[in-house]
Amino acid sequence: MPTLTYGTLKHTLDVKHEQSLQTIARQTPLGVLFGCRDAACGSCVIRVLDNPQHLSPRTKREECLLKTMEANADERLACQCKILGDVTIEASE
Repeated sequence: MPTLTYGTLKHTLDVKHEQSLQTIARQTPLGVLFGCRDAACGSCVIRVLDNPQHLSPRTKREECLLKTMEANADERLACQCKILGDVTIEASE
C-alpha cells in the first residue's frame, strides 16, 4: 500500500494504489484547493517533494496548463494525479 506524505508537518497516510489525489483530498485535509477538477483552472497546483515518478504521468491537458502557468518542473495539478507509490507533496503557494 503506497504512502502519501503531505504538508510541512509531514502528515502520512496509507492510500490505495492508483487512488486519485482528488479522492484523498475529499477524505483528508490536504490543504489543496480544487476549482474545476478538470485541468482548466490551476487552483490545485501541488509541489512534489519526493518521488515524482510515483504519480501518474502528466496528461496533455495538464502539461498545457502547467506550461501556460509557467509552473516549475516539480509542480503538478492534483486533480490529474493518481498515486502509484510512496510520494511526498505539499500545496503550492
